[in-house]
Amino acid sequence: IAPHPDDEVIGCGGVLCKYASNFDVICLSSSGIAYHNLSAENRADIRISEFEKVMKYLNVNFFKIYKTYGKPPLFNKMKSFYGKYLQDICFQKYDYIFLPHPQDKHKEHQFVSNILIPALIASGRFSFKTKIVFYEVWSPMASPSYYEDISDVIDEKKRLIGMYSSQ
Repeated sequence: IAPHPDDEVIGCGGVLCKYASNFDVICLSSSGIAYHNLSAENRADIRISEFEKVMKYLNVNFFKIYKTYGKPPLFNKMKSFYGKYLQDICFQKYDYIFLPHPQDKHKEHQFVSNILIPALIASGRFSFKTKIVFYEVWSPMASPSYYEDISDVIDEKKRLIGMYSSQ
């Protein structure tokens, strides 16, 4: 689960490169904000297009992105998709769910891990066999409990990050 397009490849792009066909990727916000001469909605469309291009390139199993735009933070817009998340994310079918770590310094990343995901879990659509894996995006984790060696796919991860040219 990624808060915004590019968080999934910055945070766990190496694992995605290695096991893309085993992944479903849900991006909870297209994070469209006005920037230079682009309207917020146009920027959201660009970010959606980039996300879809990356997911198709990786050949992930399933992917979904929700269009949000406006003035940040976009908490209320992300919350407005709560019912759709419940339809699209069946936690019971996953062995692992990847999220940004709860102490990430980006407020919308914190929102996803600290507020939205616990609410979705409380909905009863979660298996306690499912493991939650936190990844880094904006801020280093203070106490990581696992490292994945991605040295064999680091160039591919860099290529994926580069596919988000608007960023």
